[in-house]
Amino acid sequence: MATPIGLRKAAPGEYGRLIMLLSEPVSSSGSTRTEGIMSEADNVQRVKDAFAAFMVGDIPSVLAQLDPSIDWQGVIGTEGVLPQSGRRHGMTAVQEFFRLVDETVEFASFEPKEYVAQGDTVVAMGHYTGLVKHNGHTFGSPWVMAFTFRNGRVVRFREFADSAQLVRAFSAAAVEV
Repeated sequence: MATPIGLRKAAPGEYGRLIMLLSEPVSSSGSTRTEGIMSEADNVQRVKDAFAAFMVGDIPSVLAQLDPSIDWQGVIGTEGVLPQSGRRHGMTAVQEFFRLVDETVEFASFEPKEYVAQGDTVVAMGHYTGLVKHNGHTFGSPWVMAFTFRNGRVVRFREFADSAQLVRAFSAAAVEV
């Protein structure tokens, strides 16, 4: 029987190595998983771990999941109203984001509900409710947070929520929804 172009017959004793190669995860580019590249399940677990740390106020553990060159964007569409909104670059800027969240919001609930992973991206969907500390207004919104990983660290973060409701809650003359 002829061997297809690009393939060769395995030499005696090579079948074990072939089985090992076939059982390794393969990326969308066709390369096998190597050291430093995380699986989708690993990345989802890192997001879950970061959320668990956030929910108990352990911000250093959240920051430990981030690449030093992180590109971070809190709730898109709330720029100019929520002090923690806007795009930030680097660890110091993200630390400032969390400081501002702590100063301005008291979360009543923060509930991640679903995770979808594809390649280096994890998308988490959930719901949060909270109180704006400076005016006492409350808010509640479904949210989507997208995390992009490289070498086991988050290099990009984007948050999407009901920006109109958050803007109303943070505004001085907010109307309860």
